[in-house]
Amino acid sequence: MEDAHTMDGMTPEESTEVQRIHDVVLKALDKDVWQLAQFMVTRRDDQLFGETEFTLRDKALRMGAQALEATVNDRKKRGIKVVASFARIAAKTPVFSDGVRQQGSGGHHAEGRMAYVGMIYNPRSEHDPRRPPPRQVRYLSGFFELDDLGRQLHREALEVGWANAEQHIALSDGGSGLEPFFKRFFPKAVCILDFYHAKEYLVELGQSLYGEDEPARQTWLDDVCHRLKQEGGPTVRRRLEELDLVTAPSAVREAHRKAVQYFRNHEHRMDYPTYVRNGWQIGSGPVESACKTVVGNRLKGGGMRWGEDGADAVCHLRALYLSEPACWESFWNPPPN
Repeated sequence: MEDAHTMDGMTPEESTEVQRIHDVVLKALDKDVWQLAQFMVTRRDDQLFGETEFTLRDKALRMGAQALEATVNDRKKRGIKVVASFARIAAKTPVFSDGVRQQGSGGHHAEGRMAYVGMIYNPRSEHDPRRPPPRQVRYLSGFFELDDLGRQLHREALEVGWANAEQHIALSDGGSGLEPFFKRFFPKAVCILDFYHAKEYLVELGQSLYGEDEPARQTWLDDVCHRLKQEGGPTVRRRLEELDLVTAPSAVREAHRKAVQYFRNHEHRMDYPTYVRNGWQIGSGPVESACKTVVGNRLKGGGMRWGEDGADAVCHLRALYLSEPACWESFWNPPPN
């Protein structure tokens, strides 16, 4: 009888690799899965949504990041070259995460942790002649629970006039739980899917469709990305659905299925013609840069490994130091009660 987890079209080598990664991920997440199960068992049915739901979503996001890191580390140990990025989330009230290498008790190896980086800033727009002053940004960073980060980020936003802003924007990738996160803490924001995360699915599909025919692949990709920016997600989704791949290899059909499903799930956040026309940003470059500036430049030097408390403290300190000068001054010289 065929194993229920076997995928059509897999070679014996691929099936072996699947089993290996399955075992690596289970080992890395065993403790977290037990804690997640205990957490759910100790909650009544009427407590599984609201606050509990966001805690569960946060834990699931972190477990996904740990699974990715475990897979990458395993492949590196076997001499397989891996180019990996652990960034997950972006927004105008953006939140991203970056991996920090950890050191266990007695100097032993420990699994890395994901440090969140959040920022509040005024983006520059070609439609607005005004230019925000230099360093008009507030960062938050540390080993937050996502719920705690949301509350603190919202408080920082209110302090700099979020409630009086003409337009609120929340820009993120398609990660599970991110849109509810922004809708909860920034309910008036227009939720936008990061353009370049959507483009990644088109890049992968183009590679599957055209293989080594680089000119044809690039022509197709340029056309579909142009349509995405000029006509929006629904137009591209319909175009993808029209592709006739009945006789295509299973790998091509799977890449196509993933891309179509992704667009179906998120096309309501892909009205890029309107976003561009309004002068709104559709990419997460400032937040990705913040991950490097706040976390990477200080905590990810050659040979560095950190204890959890030390890394968390440095993340908080870096965020405070790199924020607008008023944040640093008010922290060390708080107003009298």
